[in-house]
Amino acid sequence: MTELPGKDHLTVELTSTATVEIAIATHSGSAPAKGEEARPSDRETLLNCDAAAVHTVPHTGIVGVGLVDGIGHSDDLADYAKIAAEVMARVGSRTTASLGLLNASSLNNTAPPGTRIVIDGVGMCAVVLPDGQTGISGTGDCRAHGWHPDRGLRSLTDDQTMGAYLRSTGIDPDFSQPFDAWPQTSLGRCTPSSIARVQVDDPLVLLSTDGVHDRLTPDTIAALVTKHAGDLRALATALVTPDEPALGQEIDDATVIILRHLTATP
Repeated sequence: MTELPGKDHLTVELTSTATVEIAIATHSGSAPAKGEEARPSDRETLLNCDAAAVHTVPHTGIVGVGLVDGIGHSDDLADYAKIAAEVMARVGSRTTASLGLLNASSLNNTAPPGTRIVIDGVGMCAVVLPDGQTGISGTGDCRAHGWHPDRGLRSLTDDQTMGAYLRSTGIDPDFSQPFDAWPQTSLGRCTPSSIARVQVDDPLVLLSTDGVHDRLTPDTIAALVTKHAGDLRALATALVTPDEPALGQEIDDATVIILRHLTATP
């Protein structure tokens, strides 16, 4: 990945094929610094446990991408997220997005029911076809949006969190909002019947970890996409770069994958 001058903890990567342009941006999280000499404004960068991967099947125009948001921060978790994202991209591009996701889940789904999986995460796999179609499968609270110049931005997936479940049953949003941080399922717990699936023809598709869409409202994301739809580097950078945090506030890792169909570019 290429470091951007003046953007600490931010990396952006651009890739293109004959049929699709891909931008991946990630910004490492941070937390208030600890220690007797630490000032309230001092911060320390957290180990980034988001990961993203891209794989192109030669001579086909098919591209697979994988996005993983590790639950927690550790060296083992960061390694797991990178491997899981790579499995999604490689297997998904040769089969389907759902199989890419489920094969990645096999890396850590051996814990007996009712026991905690120590190394785990949530994720999303997408497969871009030369005809302008994109297949997407996800588990947990990674999120997919699609954008079209005529219909604007739309949400393509629903978060699989306890907060979303409570709201679906009529629970007051003010009560359920704190439970948005609790994924109902994960890569280590997902099954063929639990994963989200969608097939779309939007010319621009955006996959994000919750460090992006928990910080930005849908209207803000829509405005940024409309403004930067022709410049994926600028769009990806704007989506993951956090505002100045309040004192004592932790900032989550934020990662986005943007896919633009060159054969369907408006």
